[in-house]
Amino acid sequence: ATSAGMRWVALLLSCAFGAQAAERWPGLHFDTPGPSAAPRGANTPNLPPPPPAAPTGVYTGGHRCGNAHTPIAMFIDSAEGCQRLVVQQRHNALGTLEYFAWSLYTLYCYGCSEAEVLSGSRVPDKSYDVYVVYSMPWYDPVMHFAQRPICHDTPGWHNPDFSTCATYAERHWCIDGVMEWQEHFGGEAFRYPEKHCCACGGGAPPPPRPSRGG
Repeated sequence: ATSAGMRWVALLLSCAFGAQAAERWPGLHFDTPGPSAAPRGANTPNLPPPPPAAPTGVYTGGHRCGNAHTPIAMFIDSAEGCQRLVVQQRHNALGTLEYFAWSLYTLYCYGCSEAEVLSGSRVPDKSYDVYVVYSMPWYDPVMHFAQRPICHDTPGWHNPDFSTCATYAERHWCIDGVMEWQEHFGGEAFRYPEKHCCACGGGAPPPPRPSRGG
């Protein structure tokens, strides 16, 4: 009981005289309160923000493809803008442009064929990312074909090498109704896939339904 009473006396003196209480009455034990807990998040070092999520459509980050001396364009301020330019150009001397490289720092835009991406022309470069041209978010094949008018390939068509319309689409000899490399895959020598295949801009609409009347 005496010990408890002394603690009460020390507490009252501490409240009355503050920090001077311990100096005036050195025989008493004063429990000095420790530093109050800092509120959560206070006095903590500034942590770096989490890295941004990789944009959809990135094939490989930290790389560049294509000839470093011949970008398609400069001062392109977005990956979407670079993608639109690559779609317009469509191909280079090495094939159809199915990839592109763009940098937020240099604002350079490069178009790249599959051969370039798989070969030594894809080099490490922290400033760039390599994207897939026909990929989300700038290309949605489901929505793209849903918005196109219904088209049917000419039944049974194939070229002299027995490549069908499906082959032309799968190998990207035709993309979105445009014939790639006309001199190599189209025209009379190849039985006009551009007239018979929807992927090449040909084909035929479905036959009209017979009317119920009459």
